[in-house]
Amino acid sequence: MASMGMAFQIESFTDLLSAEFAAHLTTGKTYGDFVGVNRLSRGFTAYLESQGIDPKEAESGEIHLRAKPAKGAYGCYGHVVGALTDGDFRSGLRRNMRRRGHYVVQLEMDRPTITNMVNGVAYTYIDRNFFGIVHGQPQFLGGFRSMMPLDSIEAQKGRNHGNASTVTAEIVS
Repeated sequence: MASMGMAFQIESFTDLLSAEFAAHLTTGKTYGDFVGVNRLSRGFTAYLESQGIDPKEAESGEIHLRAKPAKGAYGCYGHVVGALTDGDFRSGLRRNMRRRGHYVVQLEMDRPTITNMVNGVAYTYIDRNFFGIVHGQPQFLGGFRSMMPLDSIEAQKGRNHGNASTVTAEIVS
């Protein structure tokens, strides 16, 4: 994801932060007490700008981030979602990084929804598309839409995966 510009890879939580702000936090001072110029690292700032996001929106907590283990995790296991201003997000990410290693960080997207017009059931969904390299060129191999009822516990927790309540639909080219 990072090599395609879809996420920002971090080896340490402080890779998101400017050196000045990281030093501020290590002294036990709060996020809001910082009076320096930049909270974010140059690399993370560049990633946000490449996504059309003003870095100040991330600094102020206006946007949420999703941090995912870079390797060795299935589905949403180990994901941490929240704003940089949220101490639970920051501590959760640091704790998970100690257990799981490197992470990638990206913008949290709004959950798309769709409603079955026959029975009125509303779903949140995620499209899972698969690509391969054929003769040196990317080629769409197929995919599926995974839909979970909005009122399911897993959907409410932001985890869309296969279980008894999941409905799927094939995606074809």
